Amino acid sequence: MKEAGTLSVNVSLQLISYSEEGYRVLYSPALDLYGYGNDLEEAKKSFHFAVEEFLRYTLENQTIFKELKKCGWKMRNNRIHAPNFDQIVKKNKMVSELLSRPGLDREFEEIKIPAFA
Repeated sequence: MKEAGTLSVNVSLQLISYSEEGYRVLYSPALDLYGYGNDLEEAKKSFHFAVEEFLRYTLENQTIFKELKKCGWKMRNNRIHAPNFDQIVKKNKMVSELLSRPGLDREFEEIKIPAFA
């Protein structure tokens, strides 16, 4: 994945992977972003593209922290903190229902979030 900015922080996101209608889907509840493809590799490429576009757009429009806050991210002591996965599950019925699907996989992916915008 390309680096999002000159100063960035690494964030480990929990991703949910599942099959739907013949496609592999990769979803990040912490960013509310999806990627999909014929297999997991294509889904990861699609997901990385979605993250890059999210970062590009929100940085250009100076809305990155506003959008992250909508997803439950917090700013404390000049540091950005991703929401706790368990908190997301409690607050988001769709994620809770998604976790009950058969054939679901979870993994972690490290991405770079700009340290400032």
